[in-house]
Amino acid sequence: MNKSHVVGGIWGVIGGAFLSLVIGFSWGDWYTASQADAYRNAGILETRVAFYAPSCVDSFMAQEDAAAKLKELKKKTYGQVDSISADWRMFPGDTSVNTALGQGCLKMLKEMPDPAAEATNTTPG
Repeated sequence: MNKSHVVGGIWGVIGGAFLSLVIGFSWGDWYTASQADAYRNAGILETRVAFYAPSCVDSFMAQEDAAAKLKELKKKTYGQVDSISADWRMFPGDTSVNTALGQGCLKMLKEMPDPAAEATNTTPG
């Protein structure tokens, strides 16, 4: 066996391994542990927001003059979540406000039909 063939074979294996890594991580949907943790944490946060945002909406709609406040709130952008009470933007057991929960609550509130229009559109059944 020729020494140059062995060295060429070793370089071929190294090059193939490197190429496999590049292709796998860029197009093959391979993840590092930190990427997998980030995706998992994002999924957990999304699930928690979907679970707790309705209680934020209920709290908002239970306040006095909710219809007028909802009308004002619908004019706001998603970055203006400070118009929703800080207590409603916290997960149970947390001591800090969660922006994602506030945005989820605001999104649900913006998608709600106008209560005044809903009251006038009642048809006898």
